[in-house]
Amino acid sequence: MPIPLQKTTIYGPVNSRRLGRSLGINLSPCQYKLCSFNCLYCHYGWTEYLTNVFSQFEKDLPSPEEVEKALEDYFSKNTHIDFITFSGNGEPCSYPKFQEIVDLVLKVRDKFVLEKKVAILSNSTMLEKRSVRDALEKLDLRIMKFDCGNENTFKRFNRPYKEISFQRIYENLKNINDIVIQTVLAGGERGNFSIKDVEDWKERIAEIKPLYVQLYSLDREPADTSLKKVEKEKLIEVKDDLEGRYKIQVEIY
Repeated sequence: MPIPLQKTTIYGPVNSRRLGRSLGINLSPCQYKLCSFNCLYCHYGWTEYLTNVFSQFEKDLPSPEEVEKALEDYFSKNTHIDFITFSGNGEPCSYPKFQEIVDLVLKVRDKFVLEKKVAILSNSTMLEKRSVRDALEKLDLRIMKFDCGNENTFKRFNRPYKEISFQRIYENLKNINDIVIQTVLAGGERGNFSIKDVEDWKERIAEIKPLYVQLYSLDREPADTSLKKVEKEKLIEVKDDLEGRYKIQVEIY
């Protein structure tokens, strides 16, 4: 079964493969899954409400004051973490007051754990909003999702909200500096691991020019159980080719 949704605004720290002891911030509802993607591989299961307009669900979202208090309560007792990470049950940047939240989190960070970094795990769907881009610029590590190299696979694999365009995401990612790309590769009939799909993805990655790519496959049970895990040896082949041909660094998890 997919794992349960996070039930609190602040959760963890979790032992992250990428970020060490990561204290999570969940800006999405705890009662149901709200997201702008309905990815086949999501370990939280299927998206109940598919949208990038979170304002209509605001009554179920934590307020900025609640996030600030939860962080202060946590850090008053424990400061042993490596990262503070915007992640949780859905897309953090869809939160209606995302810029305000970022400023509050940085204020609390500076008060209690000045030396720690703040990261985000984002699905890259809100980059057209200037306020979101401005807020992201303030974060120490911006990990942006990009799983597919063409529109057809993107629609099948990430299953976005109807108003979200692959091309716009791709163009926006090309215009943001100093980002890390996260990519899940999955086999199976509905996966994104065909020869064409991987080649298309490599070409787009070369044009985005991220700092590096975080590459991984299935680790927990996905929403669509027909997907297959891509073995490490195959991921290494993708890594070696991307690094050799395009000089893009890849880390495998």
